[in-house]
Amino acid sequence: MRIGRRERKKKTVAVNDDDTINEIIRLEKIGNGSDENMPSYEVSGNEYTIVDLLVATELCTSKSEARRLVEQGGVSVDGEKISNPNELINLNEPRKIKKGKKVFLKVSKK
Repeated sequence: MRIGRRERKKKTVAVNDDDTINEIIRLEKIGNGSDENMPSYEVSGNEYTIVDLLVATELCTSKSEARRLVEQGGVSVDGEKISNPNELINLNEPRKIKKGKKVFLKVSKK
């Protein structure tokens, strides 16, 4: 046993309402990224591949880094995990991009 080791405790929530359960599931999918505090970025085009979009928004420094991140399942758009690096993302409406566990960005066209 290590001295000074911290135990992480998981928060459990007792829920009886189906609407509340659905809301919790929805927030877990999105990653609980709220719109008010989320940084935003505007791009000029209507449609990008996910790799090009990650580089254009400066979430990744290179296409190879973006491709690896997508292939390893580290990117989701509007709560849906993206696994195909060539997938096209339509920006006719603002999109929420999640990179990893904690990086959120709202992307829209100019």
